[in-house]
Amino acid sequence: MWNDFEDAWRGPVGWDVACANSLFDEPIPYPAADLAFWLELRGLFGVCWTRVRDLYRTRTLPRP
Repeated sequence: MWNDFEDAWRGPVGWDVACANSLFDEPIPYPAADLAFWLELRGLFGVCWTRVRDLYRTRTLPRP
């Protein structure tokens, strides 16, 4: 079962703006200093999820 907390929790507006900014041609107006923090945090989440995915793949693939 997968639960996507990005869409199902109540949290800071900056997180939502950082997530939504990639969906639009023009950035959503939001204080630049705050947005930089949330964009960096979003990037860190991407790194973490990529690492989890890679670890999962190496442990579930058949070994020769």
